[in-house]
Amino acid sequence: MLKLLPEVVLEKSIPVPGIKYSSHITILSSDRLWVSDDFSKLVLADQSGTLLHTISDVSNKGHGIHTVTSSGDLLYLDIGNNICRLSSDGKSKTVLFSIKEPLTPWCIYNSPSNGDLLVGMKTAGTLNSKVSRFNSAGKELTVFKQQDSKNKPLFGIPHYITENKNGDVIISDIKTAIVAMTRDGDFRFSYRGPPFRYRRLLARAVCTDALSNIIVNCATTGSVQIIDKDGKFLALLLEPAETGLNLIPYGLAYDTENNLLIIGSQSGNNLSVYKHLQK
Repeated sequence: MLKLLPEVVLEKSIPVPGIKYSSHITILSSDRLWVSDDFSKLVLADQSGTLLHTISDVSNKGHGIHTVTSSGDLLYLDIGNNICRLSSDGKSKTVLFSIKEPLTPWCIYNSPSNGDLLVGMKTAGTLNSKVSRFNSAGKELTVFKQQDSKNKPLFGIPHYITENKNGDVIISDIKTAIVAMTRDGDFRFSYRGPPFRYRRLLARAVCTDALSNIIVNCATTGSVQIIDKDGKFLALLLEPAETGLNLIPYGLAYDTENNLLIIGSQSGNNLSVYKHLQK
């Protein structure tokens, strides 16, 4: 049984060599993380800050550009709009499939429940975007609905994508909001920020925790916000002055094994590890 802490607790800081800052974090294991910046650098490091592997052909078009499979393989977007697989031993790279022009992939997520790949895409030079579900062979299984009940576009630039424990697909779109869809691609809700904030949510990285809460970094306020699985605002987990390092949050991941929140910064390559749940 877990519940939200009244205040988050800073557990430790992890230096990640080889990158300028952390725009996306993928947890490989309790001790290893894949971290990328926006300069085509993707590195694997352990939690002591030791650099274990570097990939330099990753895409610089999106942010949520890598994910891992249940077997520990890395999936990532490369500079040629290909979705690539790197084996868990780091020795074998294969191209799974490519996204054809005019669409460009911006974010990917491997579903641990069935191995499907969720992909956020946009048309180059426009705000025409879509989200689809593919199987591992590259067959498009589902195209998610692109408009809400009022025929307004749901997506502009989908930067990050993840899946909640209830099967919902959560998309962080920098032009619209946090958008929750069912596993079959139907619209559930949008979150555009807490009711007491006059500045709109500029969503960056997103993750979900053990309680199916949705956690998002906001670029306009520098805050970390948490909502429940149905889009109800719960709390501001962190404000800019409370981050310990006084940095703007960027990348975001949830360590399911240890129930810890890992937050990257726009201003450096240190990751901050927080506890926000207690038994």
